[in-house]
Amino acid sequence: MNEITITAIKTGTETQVTAATEHTMTTWDGTKLFYRAWTVGSHTKKALVLFHGGHEHSGRFQDLIRRLALKDTWVFAWDARGHGRTPGERGYAGNFHDFVKDADAFVQHISWSHGIKIEDMVMLGHSVGSVIIATWLLDYARQIRGAVLSSPAFHVKLYVPFALPLLRILQRIRPAAFVNSYVKPGFLTHDREEVESRRNDPLISPKISVRVLTSLFYTANRVIERAGSITIPILIFSAGSDWVVHRRAHEKFFNKLGSRDKALQYFPGFFHEILHEKDRDIPIRQAKQFIEKAFEKAPAIIFPGEVTTDHYRELSRMLPWTSLKKYGYGLVKISMQTLGRTGEGIRKALSAGFDAGETLDYVYENRARGKFIIGRIIDRVYLNSLGWRLIRLRGEHIQSILNVLIHQFRQQGRAVHILDLAAGHGRYVLNTLVKINCPDVTAVCRDIENSELSKGTRLARQAGLHNI
Repeated sequence: MNEITITAIKTGTETQVTAATEHTMTTWDGTKLFYRAWTVGSHTKKALVLFHGGHEHSGRFQDLIRRLALKDTWVFAWDARGHGRTPGERGYAGNFHDFVKDADAFVQHISWSHGIKIEDMVMLGHSVGSVIIATWLLDYARQIRGAVLSSPAFHVKLYVPFALPLLRILQRIRPAAFVNSYVKPGFLTHDREEVESRRNDPLISPKISVRVLTSLFYTANRVIERAGSITIPILIFSAGSDWVVHRRAHEKFFNKLGSRDKALQYFPGFFHEILHEKDRDIPIRQAKQFIEKAFEKAPAIIFPGEVTTDHYRELSRMLPWTSLKKYGYGLVKISMQTLGRTGEGIRKALSAGFDAGETLDYVYENRARGKFIIGRIIDRVYLNSLGWRLIRLRGEHIQSILNVLIHQFRQQGRAVHILDLAAGHGRYVLNTLVKINCPDVTAVCRDIENSELSKGTRLARQAGLHNI
């Protein structure tokens, strides 16, 4: 670990010195992520976790940390995959959600490696980093103290007509395509020293994967529409002269937020880099007050927002005979039982049941098949439906939780034995045991279907597993 010394400032006077130490961690797919850690106070058990914007890296937060001057607080900041000192092709990720899964792995790593509870953390993000935080809060529903979202990139300005459809076509033709950022440093901040710093920073790369950019748009729209499920305290900073993102998306997200404690601060004349602007002391002071208040209060209790409750009640009502939806669902049922059978997935589900192990295996495989071209098209639409996408996400979450818990128990010198009472063929447990490759971790999988257990036994033998 290398140490970088910076001075913490409080009300114009030097108070103490924090040391930034450099670390790496292994995330969910084996990628090594670089991150920095600063600490003020020796016995603190609370943390501020920072997420930088696109093209940037954790080193650019040093001025912010110095100005925040938080007492008795750990501060952590990563270099996202494809950024800064984290290895890999610059600006690349398979999908925007890779960053979100990385964020959950990062938070859990901080928790068990530094003994800080997740509910004793506050998040602060800038631009794309803010969208990562918002998506993580929505998809993982972690209970943290609060979050500061600076210039969240919910709707990036592309300027070129039909840019997004063209990018999606380019992605189809060249899945590994990249584009360069069109925004020059002079349009990000009015601070001339900061502009020159960005121009001369060798760790800033203009490249971004087309996959990341297109999936960012989809994810941001989903987060805005479902923001009612986010209930923790939120502070949003929005710039009045932002050349990068549309401010209207900030307002829409804010209005839909389920948080009881929320604020949207507007800064007229500010460019996109609010926390690196000439007058950045104003938003930084507001962020400091918000963070300190969040740590003083008890952790927020996650509860279903009014939007979620109303939606549930609406779905629970029987549709009247005059409802067009009623007949729409009837047409869907008929089409699934006729033309839908040309797709392999619908055919399997109608035969075995939509919650059967065979059906779920097919969903996890996520490879469209069917009779003729129309069957494969129907199967792809079926596999991409929201419910099945969430089922696949649930599988990733379960395996992530298993990996973290097993690692924690082994670090404590405790034996690990997994019991799954309704395992199907044990896909989660099998994948976990293969990944950790430790014969001391054992498992028992049970199920009501003998055929599923036989399949699991066969797969375990093929994988060379003798501890299940």
